Amino acid sequence: MTRFRMHYLQGFSAFWGLRFRTNIPHHTAWIFDLKRSTRIGAGIDMFFVFMEIGVLWLDADKKVIDAALAKPFQMYWPKEKARYVVELHPEHLSSYQQGSRFSFDHAINV
Repeated sequence: MTRFRMHYLQGFSAFWGLRFRTNIPHHTAWIFDLKRSTRIGAGIDMFFVFMEIGVLWLDADKKVIDAALAKPFQMYWPKEKARYVVELHPEHLSSYQQGSRFSFDHAINV
């Protein structure tokens, strides 16, 4: 498994996300804690995100329940309720399958 520099986002920084960025560092992941499992609330928009990103939706046990290669100016929702959303470099999507566990015990609060 790849080791990531992880950012745990809350509040306004979670809303802002990766907007207006032109690249995503290869070994960095952004983690959004939704505080509860939800399908609609776990949706993401790619408005003003000018690159493709990998997106993982995790359940409360931090297991992958869905994944997508998100493209600029589109919207995405998981197939099931998710507790966490992880955004990362698209090259890492192939490393995670449905049911894979994503660990972020050492994430930095942003």
